[in-house]
Amino acid sequence: MLPYLELIPRDILEYIAFLVALTPIPVFSPPQELLNLLLTSSTLYSSLCISSAPHLYARIFRSTFDLDMNSPSYDASKITDSGLTFDLVSRYRLLRRVRRMEFSNKMMLEDLRVAMQTVIESKRVNEAHLKSAGFSEFTFSYAEQCLTKHQIAQTHAAFDYETNLVLWLLVLTWSRDDVTKIAQETRENFLILLRPLVLGVSQIDCWS
Repeated sequence: MLPYLELIPRDILEYIAFLVALTPIPVFSPPQELLNLLLTSSTLYSSLCISSAPHLYARIFRSTFDLDMNSPSYDASKITDSGLTFDLVSRYRLLRRVRRMEFSNKMMLEDLRVAMQTVIESKRVNEAHLKSAGFSEFTFSYAEQCLTKHQIAQTHAAFDYETNLVLWLLVLTWSRDDVTKIAQETRENFLILLRPLVLGVSQIDCWS
């Protein structure tokens, strides 16, 4: 079948790729089948890669994630094929990090910013993506790490930008069910780590 795919008109080939990208198993997983399609042939890769078909990936973004034009983060100048393609890649990079519970510093701050934008623009679909990846567990675990580091440093300085950002994400995305799933001892330890914030020693200024 592969030689036939290489010979069909490009618009039909892109439509096939679009359908492949929208049928991941399980739901809300990365479009692995699309990547597999690209890797089957250098001709297909050349026709369907991001640099050759940004309009295809922009269409996939619009069909896969929420795009709230009324949100504070909306910037009409960035709603281009290349801009949406960049956002698509960034969001799948974030979701991969969350699934792997990867807390390395490389790109972490950028991924947290992507997460904030994803949360702000959510009209339920973005939220479903984050939930399926285990975002609640990820944000709680990383917040613990950041707060513990601050406690060990024994500093009275304000929490840094990254800590503030992950705490905001925790506030915006956590539900009562998420809280009840945490063991009581773990919750109590977390409250101790939050004490500087509760007592007003640290100031949250996420947007400075």
